[in-house]
Amino acid sequence: MSKFYLVVGLFAAMFVGCSSSKKVSSITQEQLNQMDSDQAGKTIKQLLKSKNEEDYKKAVEYYNASKNKEQSREVIDIAVKKFPKGYYAARQESVALLAEKDPDLKVKAFNELREKFPDQNLDGAYFTMINFQIRQGNFDEAIAYQQEMEEGNQLKYISLEMISKAANLAKKDIGLDNLLKSEIAKLEKIKGESKTQLWNNDDQLIRNLKFNLAETYYINGKSQNAIMIIQELRNGSDDKTGALSLRYATMLAKCGSYEDALPVFENAVIEGRATEETKVFLERAYTALGRSNYQAYFDDLIVKMNESTVNHVKSIMINEPCPSFTLKDINGNEVTNEDLKGKTLVVDFWATWCGPCKASFPGMKAAADKYKNDEEVMFLFVHTFEKEKDPLTLAKNYLSENHYDFDLYMDYRNAETRRNEAATAFGIRSIPTKVVIDPKGNLRFKVSGFKSSKVSMVAELSAMIEMARD
Repeated sequence: MSKFYLVVGLFAAMFVGCSSSKKVSSITQEQLNQMDSDQAGKTIKQLLKSKNEEDYKKAVEYYNASKNKEQSREVIDIAVKKFPKGYYAARQESVALLAEKDPDLKVKAFNELREKFPDQNLDGAYFTMINFQIRQGNFDEAIAYQQEMEEGNQLKYISLEMISKAANLAKKDIGLDNLLKSEIAKLEKIKGESKTQLWNNDDQLIRNLKFNLAETYYINGKSQNAIMIIQELRNGSDDKTGALSLRYATMLAKCGSYEDALPVFENAVIEGRATEETKVFLERAYTALGRSNYQAYFDDLIVKMNESTVNHVKSIMINEPCPSFTLKDINGNEVTNEDLKGKTLVVDFWATWCGPCKASFPGMKAAADKYKNDEEVMFLFVHTFEKEKDPLTLAKNYLSENHYDFDLYMDYRNAETRRNEAATAFGIRSIPTKVVIDPKGNLRFKVSGFKSSKVSMVAELSAMIEMARD
């Protein structure tokens, strides 16, 4: 009799344990995240007894949301051991793949990864390898990898966007037009069947793929096909004169459709957005349409640009007390804003790791050269937000190697506050940022970003300087 009750008891315990495990597994991520720490801890203990890795993911996401990286890492380590063919094991080896620098070893490691984890989504690893093959110029291999990625995955289409853009830049005819048409059709079908937005940028991704298809047609000598796509993109865009329209207009001009492109180029010059490429196509379009006296026409556009620039600069002008700040020159001497009072100051905050900062330097050099003999105007190029141990050496080397004879100053990170104090004083969160200070020490302009046109950058800074010094 006692044996009978013992067996019944064991079955009952197994049933309850199984029932409890199923109940815990049914808890959603949202429910877990809303629990207090004690309740969540007990629930996670049960989740980690599961034979389903999805339950471990819930625990990891909970700790990530709680910003508890140590606990998250511990759960991942347990999952890797318990599920050696699972999600976290695959992710761990994918990270190692990213770090591998040797080309042959990288390909070998990727092939081994695919063999080891046939049931896991390896699109992140595929994305890494596609980037790698693009850099190697191996577009066929990159396409082969892209085709193996899961249908409907955003990375699959972003990868194709990267491949097609790189191939077009390299002027490589690798038969991309049919692939792009096919993948665009698939993506539009998926989007059409979805009741919600696929991703935050799904429309933009489709536009980019179509633009790349137009460029591919152009490279392959199919200009009319390219024009049809660009006209479709223009008709579907609210941007009739801005950066996107300029991109479309440039493609139209490349294909010989000058009449539609010319007004966009004109507007780009007037608004100070014209690049050197824009000016080349502006002249080409103007001449191709049978018009004469291009220089007078262009000079008139520059007059309009200067008028537009002055109006814009007036609209962003401020008049505030300048915050106190201290910089160090290249010899380690301290320089304060009080030391510089009496001059109109243009202070450019930049860093060697900042691509847009460096891209702005040709225009900044032109502006600095314009005022180099004006003793009442001073340009300060302030290196800030350093990521390296010796930012001064890196900054000096970069300026020297690129022949920029700028007056370099350093806004070093304060060891105690961990802040770059000068940038913090001006409330700067991103670079490049330029501030203009008048001779009385008042802050008159603060502008982030930069204009791609050297002419418009000089015009804008000149207007700021002249307004600040008056």
